[in-house]
Amino acid sequence: MASFASQISFPLLFLLFATTFNRVISCNENDQRLLLIFKQEVVDTENQLSSWTAEEDCCLWEGVHCDNITGRVTELSLSTTYALEGDINLCVLQLEFLNYLDLSGNDFKAVSMPPCQISKSPFDAHKFHNQSLGTPSNHSTSFSVALRYLNFSHNLDLVINDLHWLSQLSSLKYLDLSDSDIGKDTKWLQHIAMLPSLSELHLRYCGFRDLPSIDYANFTSLEVLVLSENVNMMKLKLPNSFFNITNHIYYLDLYECNFYGPLPKSLLNLQNLKHLDLGYNNFKGLIPHWLGQYEQLQRLDIRGNFFYGVIPLSLGNISSLFYLDLSYNQLNGNLPETLGQLHSLNQLDIGHNFLVGVLTEKTFSNFSNLTSLGLHSTSFEFDIDPKWVPPFQLEALYLGNTSIGPNVPSWLYTQRSLTTLDISTSGISKIDADIFWSFVVGIDYVDISNNLISDDISNVSLSANMSSLVASHNSLSGSIFSVLCQLENNGESKLSELDLSYNHLSGALPDCSVNQKQLLFLILGSNKLTGEIVVFAKGRELDYKDFIGMHSIDLSTNNLSGEIPKELFNLVQLWSLNLSQNHLIGKIPEQIGGMKNLESLDLSYNKLSGEIPSTICNLSFLDYLNLSYNNFTGQIPLGTQIQSFDPWSFVGNDLCGDPLPKKCYKKEASNDSKPAKRNEDDEFLKSLYLGMGVGFAAGFWAVCGSLFLIRAWRHKFFHLFQLLVDRLYVIVALKLKKASDEY
Repeated sequence: MASFASQISFPLLFLLFATTFNRVISCNENDQRLLLIFKQEVVDTENQLSSWTAEEDCCLWEGVHCDNITGRVTELSLSTTYALEGDINLCVLQLEFLNYLDLSGNDFKAVSMPPCQISKSPFDAHKFHNQSLGTPSNHSTSFSVALRYLNFSHNLDLVINDLHWLSQLSSLKYLDLSDSDIGKDTKWLQHIAMLPSLSELHLRYCGFRDLPSIDYANFTSLEVLVLSENVNMMKLKLPNSFFNITNHIYYLDLYECNFYGPLPKSLLNLQNLKHLDLGYNNFKGLIPHWLGQYEQLQRLDIRGNFFYGVIPLSLGNISSLFYLDLSYNQLNGNLPETLGQLHSLNQLDIGHNFLVGVLTEKTFSNFSNLTSLGLHSTSFEFDIDPKWVPPFQLEALYLGNTSIGPNVPSWLYTQRSLTTLDISTSGISKIDADIFWSFVVGIDYVDISNNLISDDISNVSLSANMSSLVASHNSLSGSIFSVLCQLENNGESKLSELDLSYNHLSGALPDCSVNQKQLLFLILGSNKLTGEIVVFAKGRELDYKDFIGMHSIDLSTNNLSGEIPKELFNLVQLWSLNLSQNHLIGKIPEQIGGMKNLESLDLSYNKLSGEIPSTICNLSFLDYLNLSYNNFTGQIPLGTQIQSFDPWSFVGNDLCGDPLPKKCYKKEASNDSKPAKRNEDDEFLKSLYLGMGVGFAAGFWAVCGSLFLIRAWRHKFFHLFQLLVDRLYVIVALKLKKASDEY
């Protein structure tokens, strides 16, 4: 029993000791002071730093991590989930034992270095002073030499005009300033080059204006370099010297940096390179054969440039390559047989080039690991045995704008792992309907548009796993009831895009798609659909959060009739609405003003009537508007956005006002104070006219009464009147005599 007691007493005593010890060790006072100084510059709109008070141990603050033994702050992580604004106060870098600092994914605007002292402010910093902690005597302005990781990325409006402070972080290994504007510092590379331990440098989308000379740099430890998407850079030629001193790099990303000219051969100095991304620049010339000397290269991406000529045979020597993207260039010639030596190849994309030649099953016989194949927009001919079974199972296949038709290749049906299939504009006209549709509807993303496929799809049911079906510009017929309505019965379907435009579909729109919570694009234009717009359950009380993310609806060029359901205008996230060239009647509902995200609206060539609602002026993002050829009347609503459109947006109606040349002469009553003013004016005019009438009557009877009552005045008036009559008689007689003599 004693032995058992001794066995359990030791762990209990250890636990008690550890608990007591942890209570004794608390946050270092100087660390707490610096963190509170950092907080002074932060605008914490969502109160994420509510735990940062002087009364609370700073090791228990949100995002702060301390060493369990010393109590010194070692990590500060306030990334992604924190909506912090304001400035990044670099006093935080004076935390002596800080080795990890992550402030990414916030909304900081600037980096500042004010005096590292607590000022009087509305928060708890002044309480910290009251505890007589003050500024320690050993206060130093130098930054932590322990810092290994620094991440300020994804603060989209962050501007850093000076990076000189980086040179003090001598132990820094990881630096990410992506999405920050550091282009105004012409010495940015000089400051970064002072970091001897740096192994990863991420400067994606940093707005560089130039690429400084780096002959002085000493990147002996650099392994990862990312300069991608610096599209604000001037057109730069990549200097040969750039790679003379970075021979330890294994990850190089210069994607969309606006570099031009041929690839510098000094790039070959990076013999340890495993990842080379030069996509979407202005590189031109031949693809250099020396790229084949990279023995460890696993990823090569040079898409979106201006490389021309043939694909070098030497690329087949890179046996470690598993990703090769040469698409969107100007390459020509045949596909070299040496590429068949790349047994590890996982993704191959050579689309959008001028490549020619015949592809057979032998071309792909060694690609057993292939999961993605891009041959789109090339001029290859396919000579493949109908019984061929590929050695791979693809997840993505891009054969758009090729000549694989008129039949669907038999080997395609063997690819049961496909999640993306693009066979658009490929000359397909013949399908085995049962096999084809059962295969297609099980794929996540499908594009079969711009072919000659003719089939009745009335009984085609989409899979609940399908997110996009683009089948426009074919000859499909029948009803869309099954395509839409069966999804309602399947619960949460993933469908986000349905494009069946430019076909021969007929029948009424089904009233059943209320469960399409993910549907973003519904494109059914240029068919023969009839009836009312009931696809959004007209007149039914529904929770329209089901359609909250809808982006685009196109039901144009059909035979739809009836009124536009008001429920349609509850789709406040809609970007584009096209109901043109139908037989719709009625007025535009006032609710249209709530569609604040609408960018394109086309209601032309219908029979809509009434006045254009004034709420349409609320559509501040509207970029395209066409209300022409309807029966609208009245004045075009006044609004800067509306008057900026071309007159053709309103022709074919009985409208007036800008931008039409026809002016409106009758001002319409409004809902403001003008009607009250009009009433006041009317009362004034009535009083004026009444006074004039009374005055005229009084004057008239005053004169006439005097003549009637005073005899002398009466004789004098009639005497003068008789003289006037006699004089007029003489004048008229003389005029007539003169005219008679002349005649």
